[in-house]
Amino acid sequence: MHAVLDSMPHAVVVTDQAGRIIHCNQAARTSPPANGHAAAQTYSELRAKRPQALRAFEQVAAGHEASRRIQEKVEERDLEVSITRAASESGACLGIVEITRDVTQQLQSWRALAHADKLNVVGQLAAVVAHEINSPLDGAIEASSIVEHYATDPEKIRHFARAQRSGLERIAVIVRRLLTFSRMPGGVEWEQVRVARLLDESRALLHHRQTPRRVPTAGRCRASRR
Repeated sequence: MHAVLDSMPHAVVVTDQAGRIIHCNQAARTSPPANGHAAAQTYSELRAKRPQALRAFEQVAAGHEASRRIQEKVEERDLEVSITRAASESGACLGIVEITRDVTQQLQSWRALAHADKLNVVGQLAAVVAHEINSPLDGAIEASSIVEHYATDPEKIRHFARAQRSGLERIAVIVRRLLTFSRMPGGVEWEQVRVARLLDESRALLHHRQTPRRVPTAGRCRASRR
């Protein structure tokens, strides 16, 4: 039996019901952290500096639980510890078995993948934000240039200043929604808008870009058809 335990890659510690150590396999004696395996005679001595594992062991040894699984960080190592009560067919306690897996590398890989996923999401959000903000930002910039052009016309200044403020407010709303989304999950948010107002603002901002075109007269149209 000892040869079988020694061949296991994970650290195994076996005790009797009283907590006296019966066997520590090769991995338990040599794999870090292996604090006090050589000198310890009881589980309490072995785990004196690891109270979480000691409490779990006491719960299992007392029969309050058949097994416990805990996560510990010891000497910069991430450990997954399973403590199980071994029982006979009649239910009598034969001893307690602790199996410790070093999951440091596995957790590091998971963290690296999670970080990569986060960067991917950030990239997608950046593209969305750029797309959503670009239009109202262009409008606000155009409104500023128009205000500068019509500096002597108070009515036009007020009109395009309102359009500029509307675009900036839209940008602010987009940013607030992104901040809210990043803090907690939520569904689709609906709001009422006047489509006619949006069209009027767009037409006002783009009106100065329209280039005048000569419209042919009716006579010229008839002549061209000939």
